[in-house]
Amino acid sequence: MKKIIFLLLFLVSFWANCQKIEALKISTLPLNADEFIGFDGFDNYFYLKNNVFYKKSSQIDTQYANFSLGNPSKVDLTNPLKMVLFYEKFNTVVLLDNQLNELQKINFSNQYNSIIATFSSLSSLNSIWLFDSVQQQLIRYDLQSNTTTNIGNPIQGLAKIIGTNFNYFYWIDAQNQLFSLSIFGDLKPYGKLIDGTNYHIVTDSLLIFEQNNELKLYDFVNQIEYKIEVVEKHFKNFYYKDQILSIFTNEQIINYKIQVP
Repeated sequence: MKKIIFLLLFLVSFWANCQKIEALKISTLPLNADEFIGFDGFDNYFYLKNNVFYKKSSQIDTQYANFSLGNPSKVDLTNPLKMVLFYEKFNTVVLLDNQLNELQKINFSNQYNSIIATFSSLSSLNSIWLFDSVQQQLIRYDLQSNTTTNIGNPIQGLAKIIGTNFNYFYWIDAQNQLFSLSIFGDLKPYGKLIDGTNYHIVTDSLLIFEQNNELKLYDFVNQIEYKIEVVEKHFKNFYYKDQILSIFTNEQIINYKIQVP
């Protein structure tokens, strides 16, 4: 009886860790870019080329450049009406509207309490996430009052920031353990991630990552792994939003429709 139970548990575990997600190719788009950033809900695509940030639409291509700052180290498209361009080398954030007009520019070195930021993205309540590398502290910066609020305690052992949304900040430590911190300072551990690269948070329970030239979806709450069945085995990066997975090769974007759990 014990052997039967063990076998059943093994088969359930094997099945859970070998599930697949079918991907339906729906379109391709030629793209000459240094880095593909992502897309919005209006079929606009965003990319970087020669230190210029581009918005590619069906009607016209729009661009934004600030050559004194160079190339942004991160672009956040969480809200297409308020995009965040972070220039780590110059400790500066630029916010753009949907026409790539400059809404606000903030140099954190000029603040009263100087912040040395290594990360920035959009948060809720007219604020942005910042990670201060000196204090090892997560901060929310109010864009209207130009004030800061420390979130939680200093983060020890942070190895890589892998995503945010309006309410949560996600990172992994040197042991590949995943954590989140809410806007209220609530810390939550999720356990060790599967070995891979290019982890991207896509929901409050799911992330996509690369492993051995394959894309995997991982439910980090229930600890279930899925293989995403795409044809491309060599690509520069990818982006996911609203059931659409975009894969960028050296010369084009391939869009797939996928159904995530």
